[in-house]
Amino acid sequence: DVKIKEKITTRQFQSVPVKGKDTRYRYRIVPQTIHIEIKGPMHILEKPDAAEHITVFIDLKGLEPGVYDRCAAITPPVKTTLVGVNPEKFTVTLE
Repeated sequence: DVKIKEKITTRQFQSVPVKGKDTRYRYRIVPQTIHIEIKGPMHILEKPDAAEHITVFIDLKGLEPGVYDRCAAITPPVKTTLVGVNPEKFTVTLE
């Protein structure tokens, strides 16, 4: 028997844009990007388009105009795990 194990690696994605979701108001998010570290199979994380499979947003549903501190929802690529993020909180201004 020959056992083949998939090689696991960690990769950092710098300056991933953070977007707002589910609001009718104009919004501003500060900072506008997040740095993410993800662990998973090398064949997934080493692809040139791996960053396109990361979703980062802040849910603004139900919020009225004002200033809020919020965390981003992050969905990493399938078969990977989120290891770390920086920053963890964002200031959202709804107008």
